[in-house]
Amino acid sequence: MTRTIVTAVAVGSLCAGTGCSAHGGQRSDSPSRVAAPYPSPAIDVWPASFIKAPAHLKGMGKVEPLVLINASKVLMATEDLHPVLIEYDHRLMRHRALAQVPRDARYHHIEKILLHESRVYWIARTGYSGRPQSELWTMPATGGAITKLARLPEVANFRDGHISVSGESVILWNEREAFLAPIEGGAVKEISVVEGYRISEWPWAYDGRRTILNIVTGETLAAGGDPEGRLRCAPTWCVGRSATQEAGTSQTVVRRADGGGSVLVPATYIGYGLEARRFGFFALAEGGDSSSVAIFGGHRPGTLGRSILIYDHCTRKHGVLRAPGGLQADESADADIQIGGSVSNNAPMLFSRTADTPTEYALLDLARIPCE
Repeated sequence: MTRTIVTAVAVGSLCAGTGCSAHGGQRSDSPSRVAAPYPSPAIDVWPASFIKAPAHLKGMGKVEPLVLINASKVLMATEDLHPVLIEYDHRLMRHRALAQVPRDARYHHIEKILLHESRVYWIARTGYSGRPQSELWTMPATGGAITKLARLPEVANFRDGHISVSGESVILWNEREAFLAPIEGGAVKEISVVEGYRISEWPWAYDGRRTILNIVTGETLAAGGDPEGRLRCAPTWCVGRSATQEAGTSQTVVRRADGGGSVLVPATYIGYGLEARRFGFFALAEGGDSSSVAIFGGHRPGTLGRSILIYDHCTRKHGVLRAPGGLQADESADADIQIGGSVSNNAPMLFSRTADTPTEYALLDLARIPCE
């Protein structure tokens, strides 16, 4: 069945999974611009959404954040070949070991993680006697037995992919591939993606021109006004390079899928959709204004490079997140802004080393940002 998206659908669905109101979709259809040509630091825009966590714990060595368990606790992992998973309470500044991954593989690297209800699920890159492979693992969020649910087919790197849970299945997907794994373990099923489509938001894929397709049911929706294929669209949003920008400018357009409600953001589109139907990650323009030349240091899988502009489509606010040292920092991925785990349908946690104390991480919990 084909149907055209109407404004009511976009407004009613905009803030799903974020705990915010839907006023962000009720705007004029004429393009508007995000104010403040020189964006403020994200910590000044959303101070209550930042927390700190150590990069080293006594008795554990170097550690890295994985996902926020609740308002006070962070799940972390040691930087070992067989990491220990740790619960860290940032308010009490205490930690306890929850479990260690099995030592049957030569290494076990956690690439993507999700907290869903009382359990965590993650994709691990593991090495045995042969080639590296990807596996799906799980454990209770408060500690307990670690269980391997499935071995994944040899696919693209999931560091830039997603994990979600629906019913009795764990869903693993990136732009071009999708897999379902039974939540209790078992054989993995591949979900076919129609040629010419790319997944933008589970289970929806976009053909880069006019059609949004549900790859599970076959339902299609019409996306308006993208004849040049500049955008990435889902049922409630489109985001991409602005068609109206002049030579030498750097602007990203965020709008409803029906073509209305356009907002121009003074930043460069780098391929990401809207996380949780709300947050955009864009490259920062040098000097901050929309007429300057955009800069982007590039990014490794699972990272956002050294400088990023975060745009909140619910509030129209935006802020800049910078890794210590900016673009000239250490070339290792540790110096980049990292994409951490997420909680159910919320946006992921972002983190990087702090500029003032290299032995600390600054964590930005996007799910804490109210839409008001």
